Amino acid sequence: MMSCQEAARLISEERDHPLSFGQRLGVRVHLAMCILCRAYKKNLDMLGLIAARAGDAVMSAFGRTDKELALSASAKQRIKEALNKAEQSD
Repeated sequence: MMSCQEAARLISEERDHPLSFGQRLGVRVHLAMCILCRAYKKNLDMLGLIAARAGDAVMSAFGRTDKELALSASAKQRIKEALNKAEQSD
């Protein structure tokens, strides 16, 4: 069985990109047996919902659209490079 640390990493990662079949299966098996990781996933899902609703509220309050608030391709690239650099230094 996968560790809680690995399960939590994959649960978080799944919010950003799809997991492989094996990873999804491993997480499901782990969640079936681990109440703490189920609670972690539930809390993470709730935080995502709250953040999305807060973002929608801010955009509607300021009369903005997603496109107006979107990052440019160069800004996205700079962020990716900074994150990769930070991961490599850990």
